[in-house]
Amino acid sequence: MVKNHLKLNRIINLILFKMARKLLDVKAIEEFKLKLIYDNSEIRIIDMKLYLNIGNFKKLNDINFFKTVRVSFDTIQWGKNIDFDPEVLYDISVKV
Repeated sequence: MVKNHLKLNRIINLILFKMARKLLDVKAIEEFKLKLIYDNSEIRIIDMKLYLNIGNFKKLNDINFFKTVRVSFDTIQWGKNIDFDPEVLYDISVKV
């Protein structure tokens, strides 16, 4: 019963997240940081240095590749297979 309740809460949270926030733009800024702009005029910053030694994110150590970041659907993406879960992206970024 508790598991089902937690799953239902997770689904509701995801639906509310998608309804509330749409990522409009992303810009690579100083030293592996990204500026995220959402449709509610919220601006957030994420420091990617913490992730540069994990799995596919290692490819982002190439600053020229890092700067190719773009919005893809409701998240950010580099190349064809490096992206973030949109909810995680929002949670680990900081509002400015």
